Amino acid sequence: MITDTHAHLFWESFDADRAVVRARARACGVL
Repeated sequence: MITDTHAHLFWESFDADRAVVRARARACGVL
């Protein structure tokens, strides 16, 4: 199974928590 998941983190709706999202992704080895 192939699953395509992504988020447009540059969208305004992510402004409030972008730093937290990026930090969590980095901690999990995604970024």
